[in-house]
Amino acid sequence: KTGLYRTCKVLPKGRASVSAEEAGDELEALRRVDHPNILRIFECFEDRHNIYLICELLEGVELERLMIAQVALNEGRASAASHF
Repeated sequence: KTGLYRTCKVLPKGRASVSAEEAGDELEALRRVDHPNILRIFECFEDRHNIYLICELLEGVELERLMIAQVALNEGRASAASHF
């Protein structure tokens, strides 16, 4: 056991705006990225309806929620919101 937590992001296939091949290429590229400012993706799985991404767990305020609330974000605030 590593003691590390992961999260599963579910992406419905019917809502995709890119082809399955393009999405697969992008996901494979993201799996190879190891940078402190980019969410790590460890595994990808799929079934008929969804794509499942196993990612590192990030805690804190969701950037999307801040954007919906129309909070003005500069780079520093966006960065602080996305780090645990």
